[in-house]
Amino acid sequence: FPSEFPNPSLLCRWDCGWYESIARQGYVSPYPPLHQNSELSNVAFFPAYPLLGRALARTLRIPISAALPLVSILASILLSFVLARLLSRETRTSRLVRYSILVAYPATFYLFVSYSEAVYLAGMLGGAALILDSGKATTTKTMLLVSAAGLALGGTRLTGFVIPSFLALAALLVSSRRTGRAVARDPLFRRSIVFLASALSGIAAFFAFCQIRVGHWNLYFTQLRIGWYKEFSPIKALRLLLFHPFGPTLDYGTLQNQSRCLSWMGITTILLVSLYAMARALPDGVRALRSGDRALLLRVALVFAAFAHFFIVVCGDVGPWDLWGNGLRYPMPTVFLLAVAWRDEWTPRWIREKPVVRYSAIAGLAVVLAWLFALQWGYLGRFVRFEWVS
Repeated sequence: FPSEFPNPSLLCRWDCGWYESIARQGYVSPYPPLHQNSELSNVAFFPAYPLLGRALARTLRIPISAALPLVSILASILLSFVLARLLSRETRTSRLVRYSILVAYPATFYLFVSYSEAVYLAGMLGGAALILDSGKATTTKTMLLVSAAGLALGGTRLTGFVIPSFLALAALLVSSRRTGRAVARDPLFRRSIVFLASALSGIAAFFAFCQIRVGHWNLYFTQLRIGWYKEFSPIKALRLLLFHPFGPTLDYGTLQNQSRCLSWMGITTILLVSLYAMARALPDGVRALRSGDRALLLRVALVFAAFAHFFIVVCGDVGPWDLWGNGLRYPMPTVFLLAVAWRDEWTPRWIREKPVVRYSAIAGLAVVLAWLFALQWGYLGRFVRFEWVS
C-alpha cells in the first residue's frame, strides 16, 4: 500500500465505523433500535474501546479513525509485556511454541486494527498476571492496576466477567483452606475480588446507562437481535458441530466461505484442545487444592475459564448470517488463555519422550503455523482494502 502507508486510518475498517460513531457522538438509539445504522442506533458495542479512542484522539489531536487503531497497537504492546511476564518461567522451547501459535493464529491481526480485541486481551491477561503473581505485595498501586484491568475487561465485552469469576473462585477455595476465616485479609483473594468487582462494574455501568438514557437496560441485547440476528443457543451450536459440513465440501474459492471453512476447522481444534486440557487439569486442580498450591490452582482455573469463555461465544454466535463467520475472532481469548495456562506435563508423554516423534510434531506444527500466518497476512491485506474477512 505504498501510496497511503503508514496512514493508520487504513486500519479503520468495518466495525471501526461503529466505534468511530460512538466516540464521535456517543450512544444514540430509539427503542426498539434500528437495523444496523451506526448513526441512528449504535448500542451493539461496549464503551471502553471507543472511549479510549476518543481520549487518544483529543490528546494527540488526530482523527478518531487514526486514534482507534493506535489504541489497539498500544494495547497490543502492553499485551506483549504481560505475556512475557506470564510465560517467563517456561523453558525457551516452550515459550517459542506458545508465541508461535499466538502469532500465527488467523485472527491475531485483529489486535492491530480498529477492533476491541487488543484492549480486551490486555485487560484480561493483565489482571490475571497481577493475581497470579501471588508474591506481589497488595499495595494501593497494585489494587488500582487490578481495578483498571477489570474495568477495561468488563467495559469492552459482555464476557468480561468470565475469567475474573473463575480466578475469584479459585482464590476463595485456596485462601479459605490456608487462612480459614481470615480469607478476606488474604492478598490473593482481595486482588481477585477487586478484579471481578471491577469487571462486573464495567458491564453494569453500560446497562445502567441504557436504562437511564432509553429506559431499557437490555437495549444492547435487543440491538444484537434486531441488527445481527444474534441469539444464545447451545442447541444450534451443537447442531453446527455435529452436522455443519467440513471445509472441502463448501465453495472454498470465495473469500467469505474460505474464512468460514477456516473458522470451522479452528473451532473444532480449539474445542478438542480445551476438552483435553480440562481432562489433564482436573487432577492437578484437586491436588493443588489439597496441598494449597496457589499457582497451580490458579493455572487450572484459567483452563476451565477458557472453556467457559469458548462455550459462551460459540453458543452466542449462531445467527443465520454468521454460522460462525466470526468464529476465530471471538474464541481468541481461549487460545491465549490456554497458551498461558498449559503445563508442559500435559503434552502427551509419547510426544515428549520420543525424540523422533517430538521433532516430527514440531515440524508438522511449524508447517501448519506457516500456512496460517500466510493466510493471516493475506486477510490483513484484504481487510485494509475493505474486503470482508470474517
